[in-house]
Amino acid sequence: LETRYPENKDVSDTFENPEHKEIQVRDILGIVDSGNIENVKTIINNIATYSDDTFQQVLAKEFNKHMDKLSVNFSTNLHKENTAGSFWNNTVYVNMDVDVNKSLSGLSQTVLHEVTHGFVNNILEQYETNPSSLSGDTKKAVADLKRLQSIYISRTKDKFGDRFNEISKAIKDVKYELIKNRGDLLEVYAANPDKLQEFTALAISNPEIQKVLNEINDPNAKERGLLDRFVDIVQNLLNSLGFDIK
Repeated sequence: LETRYPENKDVSDTFENPEHKEIQVRDILGIVDSGNIENVKTIINNIATYSDDTFQQVLAKEFNKHMDKLSVNFSTNLHKENTAGSFWNNTVYVNMDVDVNKSLSGLSQTVLHEVTHGFVNNILEQYETNPSSLSGDTKKAVADLKRLQSIYISRTKDKFGDRFNEISKAIKDVKYELIKNRGDLLEVYAANPDKLQEFTALAISNPEIQKVLNEINDPNAKERGLLDRFVDIVQNLLNSLGFDIK
Protein backbone atom coordinates (compact mmCIF):
# COMPACT_ATOMS: atom_id res chain seq x y z
CA LEU A 1 0.00 0.00 0.00
CA GLU A 2 1.40 3.36 -1.02
CA THR A 3 0.92 6.30 1.31
CA ARG A 4 1.45 9.82 0.06
CA TYR A 5 2.05 13.00 1.99
CA PRO A 6 0.67 16.18 0.37
CA GLU A 7 3.00 19.05 -0.29
CA ASN A 8 2.85 22.10 1.94
CA LYS A 9 3.64 25.28 -0.01
CA ASP A 10 6.40 26.63 2.19
CA VAL A 11 9.35 28.99 1.98
CA SER A 12 12.67 27.52 0.97
CA ASP A 13 15.52 27.83 3.45
CA THR A 14 19.20 27.91 2.63
CA PHE A 15 22.10 28.36 5.01
CA GLU A 16 25.55 29.85 4.76
CA ASN A 17 28.73 28.57 6.32
CA PRO A 18 31.49 30.90 7.57
CA GLU A 19 32.98 30.96 4.06
CA HIS A 20 29.61 32.22 2.76
CA LYS A 21 29.00 29.12 0.68
CA GLU A 22 25.38 28.17 0.37
CA ILE A 23 24.47 24.94 2.13
CA GLN A 24 21.35 23.11 0.97
CA VAL A 25 19.08 21.58 3.60
CA ARG A 26 19.52 18.15 2.02
CA ASP A 27 23.21 18.39 2.91
CA ILE A 28 22.41 19.37 6.50
CA LEU A 29 20.20 16.31 6.94
CA GLY A 30 22.44 13.98 4.93
CA ILE A 31 19.87 13.24 2.24
CA VAL A 32 21.15 10.71 -0.31
CA ASP A 33 19.64 9.80 -3.67
CA SER A 34 19.33 6.16 -2.65
CA GLY A 35 20.19 4.44 0.60
CA ASN A 36 19.38 1.88 3.29
CA ILE A 37 18.45 1.89 6.96
CA GLU A 38 21.86 3.27 7.93
CA ASN A 39 21.20 6.36 5.82
CA VAL A 40 17.77 6.71 7.40
CA LYS A 41 19.34 6.53 10.85
CA THR A 42 21.77 9.31 9.88
CA ILE A 43 18.95 11.52 8.59
CA ILE A 44 16.84 11.01 11.74
CA ASN A 45 19.84 11.78 13.92
CA ASN A 46 20.50 14.97 11.93
CA ILE A 47 16.87 16.06 12.35
CA ALA A 48 17.23 15.57 16.10
CA THR A 49 20.41 17.64 16.02
CA TYR A 50 19.73 20.42 13.52
CA SER A 51 15.96 20.94 13.27
CA ASP A 52 14.82 24.30 14.61
CA ASP A 53 11.43 22.79 15.48
CA THR A 54 11.18 21.43 19.03
CA PHE A 55 8.47 18.91 18.16
CA GLN A 56 10.55 17.50 15.30
CA GLN A 57 13.59 17.23 17.56
CA VAL A 58 11.65 15.33 20.21
CA LEU A 59 10.05 12.93 17.72
CA ALA A 60 13.37 12.29 15.97
CA LYS A 61 15.06 11.57 19.32
CA GLU A 62 12.27 9.13 20.21
CA PHE A 63 12.66 7.40 16.84
CA ASN A 64 16.41 7.22 17.43
CA LYS A 65 15.81 5.01 20.47
CA HIS A 66 13.98 2.41 18.38
CA MET A 67 15.68 2.39 14.99
CA ASP A 68 16.77 -1.21 15.65
CA LYS A 69 13.09 -2.14 15.14
CA LEU A 70 13.02 -0.54 11.69
CA SER A 71 14.28 -1.89 8.37
CA VAL A 72 13.51 0.45 5.48
CA ASN A 73 15.27 1.89 2.46
CA PHE A 74 15.45 5.50 1.31
CA SER A 75 15.09 7.17 -2.08
CA THR A 76 14.60 10.60 -3.65
CA ASN A 77 13.23 8.99 -6.82
CA LEU A 78 9.83 10.58 -6.38
CA HIS A 79 8.64 13.28 -8.77
CA LYS A 80 4.84 13.34 -8.40
CA GLU A 81 3.36 16.81 -8.50
CA ASN A 82 2.03 18.08 -5.15
CA THR A 83 3.43 15.04 -3.31
CA ALA A 84 6.14 15.72 -0.74
CA GLY A 85 6.78 12.14 0.28
CA SER A 86 5.61 8.58 0.00
CA PHE A 87 6.05 5.22 1.69
CA TRP A 88 5.95 2.32 -0.72
CA ASN A 89 7.53 -1.13 -0.94
CA ASN A 90 9.21 -0.63 2.44
CA THR A 91 10.95 2.50 1.16
CA VAL A 92 10.81 6.10 2.37
CA TYR A 93 10.52 8.30 -0.72
CA VAL A 94 11.13 12.06 -0.59
CA ASN A 95 10.36 14.40 -3.48
CA MET A 96 13.14 16.98 -3.65
CA ASP A 97 11.39 18.85 -6.48
CA VAL A 98 8.68 20.38 -4.29
CA ASP A 99 9.22 23.66 -2.45
CA VAL A 100 8.41 22.35 1.02
CA ASN A 101 11.33 19.91 0.93
CA LYS A 102 13.74 22.76 0.25
CA SER A 103 13.17 24.09 3.77
CA LEU A 104 14.67 22.48 6.85
CA SER A 105 11.39 22.21 8.73
CA GLY A 106 9.49 21.00 5.67
CA LEU A 107 12.00 18.33 4.71
CA SER A 108 12.28 17.17 8.32
CA GLN A 109 8.48 16.93 8.58
CA THR A 110 8.25 14.87 5.40
CA VAL A 111 10.96 12.42 6.48
CA LEU A 112 9.49 12.00 9.97
CA HIS A 113 6.04 11.35 8.55
CA GLU A 114 7.25 8.68 6.12
CA VAL A 115 9.47 7.03 8.73
CA THR A 116 6.39 6.85 10.96
CA HIS A 117 4.77 4.78 8.22
CA GLY A 118 7.79 2.50 8.38
CA PHE A 119 7.07 1.83 12.05
CA VAL A 120 3.29 1.30 11.84
CA ASN A 121 2.19 0.31 8.33
CA ASN A 122 3.10 -3.36 8.38
CA ILE A 123 1.33 -4.10 11.64
CA LEU A 124 -1.82 -2.24 10.59
CA GLU A 125 -1.90 -4.14 7.29
CA GLN A 126 -1.48 -7.44 9.12
CA TYR A 127 -4.51 -6.59 11.24
CA GLU A 128 -6.61 -6.50 8.06
CA THR A 129 -5.02 -9.39 6.14
CA ASN A 130 -3.72 -11.83 8.77
CA PRO A 131 -4.97 -10.90 12.25
CA SER A 132 -4.21 -14.37 13.64
CA SER A 133 -0.50 -13.51 13.34
CA LEU A 134 -0.86 -10.75 15.93
CA SER A 135 -0.90 -11.00 19.68
CA GLY A 136 -4.07 -10.25 21.61
CA ASP A 137 -2.59 -7.00 22.95
CA THR A 138 -1.65 -5.83 19.44
CA LYS A 139 -5.09 -6.63 18.04
CA LYS A 140 -6.77 -4.78 20.90
CA ALA A 141 -4.57 -1.72 20.35
CA VAL A 142 -5.34 -1.64 16.60
CA ALA A 143 -9.06 -2.09 17.28
CA ASP A 144 -8.89 0.86 19.68
CA LEU A 145 -7.13 2.90 16.97
CA LYS A 146 -9.92 2.10 14.52
CA ARG A 147 -12.50 3.25 17.07
CA LEU A 148 -10.71 6.58 17.53
CA GLN A 149 -10.43 6.93 13.76
CA SER A 150 -14.20 6.45 13.36
CA ILE A 151 -14.84 9.16 15.98
CA TYR A 152 -12.42 11.49 14.22
CA ILE A 153 -14.05 10.86 10.82
CA SER A 154 -17.54 11.48 12.18
CA ARG A 155 -16.51 14.76 13.86
CA THR A 156 -14.60 15.90 10.78
CA LYS A 157 -17.60 15.28 8.51
CA ASP A 158 -19.82 17.23 10.90
CA LYS A 159 -17.31 20.09 11.03
CA PHE A 160 -16.91 20.50 7.27
CA GLY A 161 -20.44 19.61 6.13
CA ASP A 162 -20.76 19.68 2.33
CA ARG A 163 -17.15 20.82 2.00
CA PHE A 164 -15.97 17.44 3.27
CA ASN A 165 -16.89 15.73 0.00
CA GLU A 166 -15.45 18.59 -2.06
CA ILE A 167 -12.11 18.42 -0.25
CA SER A 168 -12.11 14.60 -0.35
CA LYS A 169 -12.56 14.67 -4.12
CA ALA A 170 -9.71 17.14 -4.58
CA ILE A 171 -7.50 14.87 -2.46
CA LYS A 172 -8.52 11.77 -4.43
CA ASP A 173 -7.73 13.59 -7.69
CA VAL A 174 -4.43 14.86 -6.20
CA LYS A 175 -5.52 18.44 -6.88
CA TYR A 176 -4.31 19.85 -3.58
CA GLU A 177 -4.05 23.32 -5.08
CA LEU A 178 -7.87 23.51 -5.02
CA ILE A 179 -7.76 23.44 -1.22
CA LYS A 180 -6.65 26.87 -0.07
CA ASN A 181 -6.29 26.07 3.61
CA ARG A 182 -3.47 23.64 4.50
CA GLY A 183 -5.17 22.76 7.79
CA ASP A 184 -8.42 21.81 6.03
CA LEU A 185 -6.46 19.60 3.64
CA LEU A 186 -4.73 17.70 6.45
CA GLU A 187 -7.87 17.31 8.56
CA VAL A 188 -9.83 15.72 5.72
CA TYR A 189 -6.80 13.80 4.44
CA ALA A 190 -6.58 12.08 7.83
CA ALA A 191 -10.30 11.24 7.73
CA ASN A 192 -10.16 8.66 4.94
CA PRO A 193 -11.82 5.52 6.40
CA ASP A 194 -9.70 3.29 4.14
CA LYS A 195 -6.41 4.70 5.42
CA LEU A 196 -5.88 3.84 9.05
CA GLN A 197 -2.14 4.01 8.30
CA GLU A 198 -2.42 7.66 7.25
CA PHE A 199 -4.55 8.63 10.23
CA THR A 200 -2.07 6.97 12.58
CA ALA A 201 1.04 8.43 10.92
CA LEU A 202 -0.39 11.95 10.84
CA ALA A 203 -1.53 11.76 14.45
CA ILE A 204 1.98 10.71 15.49
CA SER A 205 4.00 13.06 13.30
CA ASN A 206 1.89 16.17 12.64
CA PRO A 207 1.26 18.82 15.34
CA GLU A 208 -1.69 20.28 13.40
CA ILE A 209 -3.59 16.99 13.51
CA GLN A 210 -2.62 16.52 17.16
CA LYS A 211 -4.16 19.90 17.96
CA VAL A 212 -7.42 18.86 16.25
CA LEU A 213 -7.47 15.55 18.14
CA ASN A 214 -6.94 17.39 21.40
CA GLU A 215 -10.13 19.37 20.78
CA ILE A 216 -12.29 16.24 20.35
CA ASN A 217 -13.53 14.36 23.42
CA ASP A 218 -13.64 10.59 23.59
CA PRO A 219 -17.28 9.60 24.32
CA ASN A 220 -15.98 6.70 26.42
CA ALA A 221 -13.80 9.02 28.52
CA LYS A 222 -15.29 12.48 28.29
CA GLU A 223 -12.70 14.06 30.54
CA ARG A 224 -9.99 13.18 28.01
CA GLY A 225 -9.36 14.31 24.45
CA LEU A 226 -8.76 11.94 21.57
CA LEU A 227 -5.10 12.91 21.55
CA ASP A 228 -4.61 11.59 25.10
CA ARG A 229 -6.32 8.34 24.21
CA PHE A 230 -4.36 8.09 20.97
CA VAL A 231 -1.05 8.44 22.84
CA ASP A 232 -2.09 5.68 25.24
CA ILE A 233 -3.14 3.37 22.42
CA VAL A 234 0.00 3.91 20.33
CA GLN A 235 2.11 3.30 23.43
CA ASN A 236 0.24 0.02 24.03
CA LEU A 237 0.59 -0.92 20.37
CA LEU A 238 4.34 -0.34 20.24
CA ASN A 239 4.95 -2.03 23.58
CA SER A 240 3.07 -5.08 22.31
CA LEU A 241 5.57 -5.22 19.45
CA GLY A 242 8.59 -5.23 21.73
CA PHE A 243 9.27 -1.51 22.05
CA ASP A 244 9.90 -0.05 25.48
CA ILE A 245 7.76 3.09 25.44
CA LYS A 246 7.06 4.75 28.79
